[in-house]
Amino acid sequence: DILVIQAVMQALSSPPTRFYPTSLVDGFPRTVSQAEVLMNIHAQGKLGKVIYLDKNLVDCWWNFHHRIEKMTRAGTLREDNTPGVFQKRWSDFKKITVPAIECLEACLPKGTVVRIRSSRFEMVEEVLDTLPLEEFDLRMAKQDLADLKAVRNPAVEPLADFEAPPIPQELLEHELVGFERPMPCQLEPQPVA
Repeated sequence: DILVIQAVMQALSSPPTRFYPTSLVDGFPRTVSQAEVLMNIHAQGKLGKVIYLDKNLVDCWWNFHHRIEKMTRAGTLREDNTPGVFQKRWSDFKKITVPAIECLEACLPKGTVVRIRSSRFEMVEEVLDTLPLEEFDLRMAKQDLADLKAVRNPAVEPLADFEAPPIPQELLEHELVGFERPMPCQLEPQPVA
């Protein structure tokens, strides 16, 4: 946690430039400790939005197996792409990351945490709409996105003959029952070191 927090703090403390007037941090926070850092940044008036790309188990399972199938066909499958690794990552996400997001939703002003549930391209467009971009920059970013959608990229095209295996019962049981976790944090913002 400490190394990730230090790296994010260093990146966020860099002065804005003409080309990068705002910062977008991907994959942060993943823990309640990291969420506390964002609450402190918010308390200093330096946090705009937290965008949470909310994916469900079925979509993630399908995407994972689709990626494995593509890598297998291309001969680039890695050893860590196994259903067991997926189950561990999903379990960790539910136990560690979801409480961090719930903490932010409970402690930050309403509308600061934006949950986005949609397909890949729709998701990117919705994220663009939440960012404080100048009108010209927003138009250019959306045009780039439209250009990407128009290109038929085999890396992102779904395989026509692909079907994901069924989700293991124990993973579904965890999804339906949920995990025991503490109530969302009720922490006071602390000064950021």
